[in-house]
Amino acid sequence: MSSSCLFCAFLVVLISAGDAIRCIVCRDYSGSFCTGEAVTCPSTSNVCLSTLVQYDINFTNPQIQNVLHSIGTVSPLTYVRDCGSLEKCAEVVVLRTPYSKTAAINSCCKTDLCTPEMPTALTEPPKNSLTCPGCFQITADACQSYTPIQCRGNEVQCFSYTGLRLYNNVTLAISGCGTKTACTLELEEDQRTTLCTGGIINAAESVHRSVLLLTAAILIKYIY
Repeated sequence: MSSSCLFCAFLVVLISAGDAIRCIVCRDYSGSFCTGEAVTCPSTSNVCLSTLVQYDINFTNPQIQNVLHSIGTVSPLTYVRDCGSLEKCAEVVVLRTPYSKTAAINSCCKTDLCTPEMPTALTEPPKNSLTCPGCFQITADACQSYTPIQCRGNEVQCFSYTGLRLYNNVTLAISGCGTKTACTLELEEDQRTTLCTGGIINAAESVHRSVLLLTAAILIKYIY
């Protein structure tokens, strides 16, 4: 049985027009290079995309243990090749909760059946001045309690998402630090998106608050 991955691959959905490109589509749950079927991409895709999904998790937390008991093993690295859009080349997306961090790093190339450069896993950046309310809770609705998280690097937004449906009827609520790119994510297939806020900077609450509509990125859950 293949390894399960809680948030496995950030794939890009199109926003450009032109002649269709042909790309290799595959995924590897060990984070290694893969090859697979050659497909003709939708006309709105214009690059071949590689995505490395990096999942760091605190396995000692009871909430994490409950999730793993329900869905199985979580793969720390997943490598994905697919069709994509030029605007997502070199994009990095990070979602940090009190007990986990998910990062997706993209690279791309622009010719038929080309091979994008293999993305490099991220190192842990230094802390910045933003603090966010974080949670990682199995729940029917929303987080019941929060743990402050000190954000790092380019994590300049606080995000939250509730009602994330996983395998075996498990529902999860998550919140924490994210990059600006994390605010464009749809974590399920029902067109609900992450809610982003400015968070707390030097103990003063930011007035910057917005719900960002789905744009060009979708988080796909591969669970086997």
